Amino acid sequence: MARDSRGLARALTAADRELQRLGRAPRTREDVLAETRRFLAATGRAARAVRREDVVRYLAAAQRRGVTGRTQQNALTLLRMFFRALVTAGAVRADPTADVPFPQAGEPARLAVSEQGARALLVSSSTPAERRHGQATVDARTALARARRDRAALEVLFGLGVRSSEARTARVADLDLANGTLLVRRAKRGEVERLPLPPAALPHVASYALDARRLLLGQAPDHGLLLVRDDGRPFTYGSALNVLVSRVARRAGVRAHPHALRRGLATALVRRGASLPVVQALLGHKDLAVVAAYVLVDKDDLRRAVEALELERR
Repeated sequence: MARDSRGLARALTAADRELQRLGRAPRTREDVLAETRRFLAATGRAARAVRREDVVRYLAAAQRRGVTGRTQQNALTLLRMFFRALVTAGAVRADPTADVPFPQAGEPARLAVSEQGARALLVSSSTPAERRHGQATVDARTALARARRDRAALEVLFGLGVRSSEARTARVADLDLANGTLLVRRAKRGEVERLPLPPAALPHVASYALDARRLLLGQAPDHGLLLVRDDGRPFTYGSALNVLVSRVARRAGVRAHPHALRRGLATALVRRGASLPVVQALLGHKDLAVVAAYVLVDKDDLRRAVEALELERR
């Protein structure tokens, strides 16, 4: 095991040095290494022993969990950067990702969670689920803390429509419970905005932040990030919150992923009468056309719009 750990550390260091030499941004290098750790842990192989079939199986497993095609594409891109860096550094002979086709983005990327679906997710997340680690059953207090974490994560994702990367980089210090706001660091352009949390979301976010989070941290050092994993560590890789949302969605009988919650919020707001510029401000987009593409309308929406225009003519 120690040899495997040393081998993993050497491979990660070699790849990171090469990526740094190529001028990759620190955030990109972190994402590459985090995705690689997750991949190697799932395959149980050393980096030099990875085969094409391991990569294909990894992506297929992600698809079965409900991870979107776009997120799978991102995972493959990160793994390809890692193995190409190792090839250049002379640490491996060939890139096992070289001829793996990119997954199709497909329909899930266009999925929008309805308000009814969002309510089902929130209710389901609040119910502690029995989980086992090896032979030990998680105690009731820990299971409740995890349920509160799940509820807080979903409240932030749907209530503010933030990207999963924006949710996982939010800090405890960014949360202002007195005024009901959260400071959001935009994933694109690096802008910082303080957004209002829905009043109904506040008790759940507060319960997690003030109590459950501390229990999940345990004896681990406090890294300051708002959302923490079961073991107290931060959600550091791109698909981490996808796994959380997919797990809750399966229990609730709803199809969902973080971006579908973002799209669902935009659609719900427009259907309730919010203007596109207001939705644009909440989502943090500069291009109004991009916001319009987020909003999914059905025939009933179009019918109501036509009827409204007809009334205006009279």
